[in-house]
Amino acid sequence: MGYGAHAVLHGIDLELRRGEILALLGPNGAGKSTLVRRMAGVLPSRRGSVEVVGAGDPAVDPAARARIGYMPEAPALYPDETALRYVSYLADLAGVPRRRRKEAAMDALDRTGAAKLAGRLAGRLSKGQRQRVAMAGAIVHEPEVILFDEPGDGLDPRQTVALRELLRELAGGAAVLFSTHLLSEAQLTCDRIVILDQGSVVADRPGPDAADLESVFLDVVGRGWR
Repeated sequence: MGYGAHAVLHGIDLELRRGEILALLGPNGAGKSTLVRRMAGVLPSRRGSVEVVGAGDPAVDPAARARIGYMPEAPALYPDETALRYVSYLADLAGVPRRRRKEAAMDALDRTGAAKLAGRLAGRLSKGQRQRVAMAGAIVHEPEVILFDEPGDGLDPRQTVALRELLRELAGGAAVLFSTHLLSEAQLTCDRIVILDQGSVVADRPGPDAADLESVFLDVVGRGWR
């Protein structure tokens, strides 16, 4: 997969299972966001495919996209809308029935620790607050596959711990993938860690038991980058 003549992803073959939390790790430019966007169906490709079991490729199949919850690296919230109206709008787009939208939106905000922000304008929220509202928008329709691109960006230590708990809760009924720059955070949270380098998978290990993962990680990013 690439942009124009420039290939970004090379020979990636991943399976994400229900009940699993997979962390996607790698330096800037490794292809993490490109892979997450392709999996979410917001970025088509000339080669390769993504399949949601029981549906098709989310890039071309609306039924497959409806089963995915996706939060991009830089969520675009409408600054003049409240958090509740924003998440309710995403619930509408995801097909949540009108009679359940507000309830579903409030429930999603509560799960991401953002219930107190429901009446706040998005334009007045901090970066960490916007992240939590965006996460609520991604899970408001109770998707089967959840893709978060850098969900910990902008969160303080207390919110980071809450994020770990949320990811584990979500994995109870869904397949969860998140990208991060932090090996330690991935090891604390996930079942599997996949390291990307220059668009290719260079490691795919069980998270807690990956004794050699740090050396692989340092080989990829260099000892001056952590």
